[in-house]
Amino acid sequence: MRKLRICPVLLVLLLGSFSFAAKVELGRNNEIIVNGKLFFPIVQWAQDEKLFDENISLGVNTFSTSINFVKNPKEYFDLCASKGVYGIMDFSEAVKDHPAVLWWNHSDEPDMLDKKTGQPRIPVAQSVEDHNKIKTKDPGHLVEIGLTAGFNEVLAESSIGFKDRSFYKGYAKAADIFSFDVYPLYQYNRPECLWYVADSVSKLRNIIEDKGPVMPAIEACAGSKWITPSKTREPFAYEIRCEVYMAIVRGAKGLIWWTHSWIAPENVGSPKANKRWDGKKDKYYSQLGVTAGNKAEMKKINMQLTRLTPVIYSPDVKGKVASNNKDIEVLVKEYQGKTYIIAVNMKRAVIDAEFSVQGMKKTAKIDVDEENRSVSKVEDGKFSDNFTEHAVHIYVLENRQ
Repeated sequence: MRKLRICPVLLVLLLGSFSFAAKVELGRNNEIIVNGKLFFPIVQWAQDEKLFDENISLGVNTFSTSINFVKNPKEYFDLCASKGVYGIMDFSEAVKDHPAVLWWNHSDEPDMLDKKTGQPRIPVAQSVEDHNKIKTKDPGHLVEIGLTAGFNEVLAESSIGFKDRSFYKGYAKAADIFSFDVYPLYQYNRPECLWYVADSVSKLRNIIEDKGPVMPAIEACAGSKWITPSKTREPFAYEIRCEVYMAIVRGAKGLIWWTHSWIAPENVGSPKANKRWDGKKDKYYSQLGVTAGNKAEMKKINMQLTRLTPVIYSPDVKGKVASNNKDIEVLVKEYQGKTYIIAVNMKRAVIDAEFSVQGMKKTAKIDVDEENRSVSKVEDGKFSDNFTEHAVHIYVLENRQ
């Protein structure tokens, strides 16, 4: 990272809303509260400073990195503050009072398989001890741990060698916030398995007994080292959106974008690119290797999530709405006199679905968020809509109608 030079007076002006250290708390539903306000973390991982402005223009509000990637932690957090965003990094006592520190991370992917021992590369007890050391030195900040999806027995590729996954329960004491990564297309080349994301959110919440927010990483590009370029493709915009909202429907409280690509764009899906990346033939690497179309979708999603943060973080409403199709999963919220129905098509197929809403009148008007349309036909407390494959619709109903 280039040395950032900002005069002291200018830095004070730039800090603006970061005039005091971020106080981060967790609500009773694991919602994230920063300085008394609800905050939905939209995180980018390991981005060079020259990419900050573009990421921020896409709606990113937090940058996470490893201390090994940064020459000077203070300069890194000064940069975050100057841009009006938060930063996450391995614990550094030298900057523990910096106002741009959101929380700390530690022992990234400690559950990776050590092939020699058949055990996690970092013992769970060590992760717990590391967490306790950080909290002792800095009780004012929360701590995040990032896991693989090895806890999910469905994903055999992620957990080869782990005959017993019971050790994962120990991570509940190793952090306050829990992130994980699983990429159905980028990692496995299985577009039919987007549901991996939702399933993993549910299973991790169950493993840690909901003792902290869960945040999945969401794929937004191609360019994996593990798949032959000719056999891969860029994720479609609707697939990215579906991954985000299926995670939210299952209880995710934030997200981390995965945008790193090691494959040149012209080689993605090219029949001539029939060998895996080896670091020699294709030296292309981009930390933000996302197509223009998918960047536009990232921005649309990020802005919508930011606007709907109070809705997403409000308590779940059980029993008010039901779908007649098991492949359409719904999350129902009530906020400021409105009912919000977040409906996700979990299946790779076109589906018609009918929704029953308790107390809904025939005259009810149902707007579909950001789709510039309404569902006008309401009969006997029910309405219907069409879902293209993996479509997401957010219905907004005035409760007083």
